[in-house]
Amino acid sequence: MKKIFKATLAVLLLGCTVSCSNDDDTNTTGDGDDIQNIQATYTVTFTPDFTEENYPDNYPSGAMFSGMVVAVHDEGNGIFQPGTLASGALRVFAEEGDSADLISELTTAGDEDSVDFFVTSYPQSEGPTTSQSVTVTIDPTHTSISFASALRPSPDWFVAINDVSMIEGPSSLYDELTVNVVAYDAGTDSGDTYLADNNPTVPQGTIQLINTPPLGGDITAVVIGTLTFERTDF
Repeated sequence: MKKIFKATLAVLLLGCTVSCSNDDDTNTTGDGDDIQNIQATYTVTFTPDFTEENYPDNYPSGAMFSGMVVAVHDEGNGIFQPGTLASGALRVFAEEGDSADLISELTTAGDEDSVDFFVTSYPQSEGPTTSQSVTVTIDPTHTSISFASALRPSPDWFVAINDVSMIEGPSSLYDELTVNVVAYDAGTDSGDTYLADNNPTVPQGTIQLINTPPLGGDITAVVIGTLTFERTDF
C-alpha cells in the first residue's frame, strides 16, 4: 500500500505529522466514494506512550488515561476549541476523568432538527501504554472526528485531537490515517505537577497546549501518543 504524508489544518496547528494511506491515491473501492451519500465505518484507536522513560520529571504512580470520548461531527466543529474557556462538563472531565457530563453536553448539542455530535466512548480507564479502541460511523454531514482522554493523576490535563476530516479528496475517504496526540491544560486548575493540591484558577483561564514540564517540552508540545483511524467497511 502506497504511503503518503499530509497534514490537516487542525493537526498542522498542533505541529503534528499525519500519515495516511490510500491505494493509488484513491479509495480502495476503485471508483472512489460518493461523498454526498457516503457512510463509512472507522475503528479509532488511541495508543498512548506515557512512560517514565519518556516523562521522567516527577512521573506519577498509577498513571492512566480515562476512557476516551470520540465525537463524529461536521467539519469545523469539535469537542473544544483551544484558546477558549472550557465548559463545566469539560472541566469535570479534565480534572476528574468523568466523561458523563461531557457526553451529555455533546449529544444534546444542536436542535430538534439536527444532531451536532454522534458520541462514542471507551468504557474504562487504561494504563499509560494500553490502547483504547472504538468504532464510529461518518455520514455526509458528519465527516470529521474529535477525541479526548483525561490524564490521571493531573490538575486538569487531557490529551486530544480536534476536527480531523476523513475526506481525503474530492471523491475519496482515508483508508487509514494516523495523527500525533498532544496534551492540553483545561485552564481550570493552576496546579503545575501531577499530584498538586486542588487550586482552582480564578479567573478561569483558557484551554492551551501544554509546552512546559513536567508534561511538555521547554518550548513546544510533546507527542504523548497516536490516534489511528482505520476504515473497516470495505
